[in-house]
Amino acid sequence: FGGGISVSSGAPLITGCELKSNHAYRGSGAFLYLDASSISSCTFTNNNGYSDSEDGGGICAQNSRANISSTAFTGNVVDSCSYDNMGGAVCVFGAASNLGFSNCTFSNNRASACVACRGGAVAIGVSGDETGSASFVGCAFSNNTTNHAGGAIAMNSYGVLTIDTCTFSGNDANFGGAIMMNEFGTVGTLLIDDCRFVGNSVGSNGGAIWSRQNAANMQRTITDSVFSLNSASQGGALWLEGSASLLRIGACAFCINDPTAIAGQVLVTEPNCYTSLCADNNGNGFPDSCEITQ
Repeated sequence: FGGGISVSSGAPLITGCELKSNHAYRGSGAFLYLDASSISSCTFTNNNGYSDSEDGGGICAQNSRANISSTAFTGNVVDSCSYDNMGGAVCVFGAASNLGFSNCTFSNNRASACVACRGGAVAIGVSGDETGSASFVGCAFSNNTTNHAGGAIAMNSYGVLTIDTCTFSGNDANFGGAIMMNEFGTVGTLLIDDCRFVGNSVGSNGGAIWSRQNAANMQRTITDSVFSLNSASQGGALWLEGSASLLRIGACAFCINDPTAIAGQVLVTEPNCYTSLCADNNGNGFPDSCEITQ
């Protein structure tokens, strides 16, 4: 594990490093285990796993509480022909895992070449261990891909996924172009605030977000966010399914999502805006035609 760096039960400070073209079964760039690492101003580029069931082309974190800031993940890949490669750039699992990402970029990462690859950039939870949490603040996800679910992020965990002030653009998957939330309907929490989803696409459902919810105590909330120019067969912005599907959404704007903005049941907590005019001339991130108080 850990083609470039392997950390176990430590708290190293890793700054200004370049991890490039490394190979491993898990964590081709770095493997983090039971640690509290701090990684900042680093680059993880073109790292690639080499065996079946690869996880985390850039970083794989098990029971980790690492903090990662101002770091770029570019062109990392998991692509061996197995059932469930996870996380082109990052894989997080383990009940004690709670990784924090701030001001990071994820671009052109890929999870592919298998039956059910998940998380073109990030996967939380793996087969047999659907645990782990992560938070993303001020991060950008662009042009990440997977042939199955979650072009940018795939969440298959009982934990918490928090996303604040992030952008998702041009990500692609079969379902959940930007985010896939719990394909198996397991208990998990999704909190999204002040994010932008632009031009994400899928071959099936959920151009920006695909979510399955089979228990009433699953918290799913999206606030102060914009969905524009996302596309899918159904649910251009959001596809919501499951026996207890109910996503809370408020103060969001939807602009030209194809074929419709939302497919599924939502609970509106604040008024939302639906428009065909996407221009944002005042630069606040919302279409000018949407008068939503920020």
